[in-house]
Amino acid sequence: MNYPIKVIIQNFYQVSIGYNYTGKSYEEFRIIMKKNAKKSFKKLISKIELKGVDVEAVYSHDKDDNPVKLIRVTAKEHKIDGIIFGAKGRSATTALFIGSGAEKLIGIDLNIPIMVVRSKGKQAGIIDYLKEI
Repeated sequence: MNYPIKVIIQNFYQVSIGYNYTGKSYEEFRIIMKKNAKKSFKKLISKIELKGVDVEAVYSHDKDDNPVKLIRVTAKEHKIDGIIFGAKGRSATTALFIGSGAEKLIGIDLNIPIMVVRSKGKQAGIIDYLKEI
């Protein structure tokens, strides 16, 4: 028996701290960042074979730097059956200092199966994280 598959892909975007140096208001810059997120998603999704899969994009403004909270809200709103979470693959030391989104997601009580995936061989240590800052 075949069941229709619907995939909801949640995309997060933030307003950079220095947005005011652009001469734009917070709301204007938020709209620009959302447009950029949509453009990036379209580029990514165009490379994937989606025959028979219904894909819905959800764009979430992450103003509190807390994507786990937004994932929880989206999961409840859409009554989803499972979550696949892309982890950055931080080392245990790095996760100790900055936390891990995957660990936070697993730690909340959603009663939804969660699968955490990351690219093979990718693991960011504390030095790699500091370079991102």
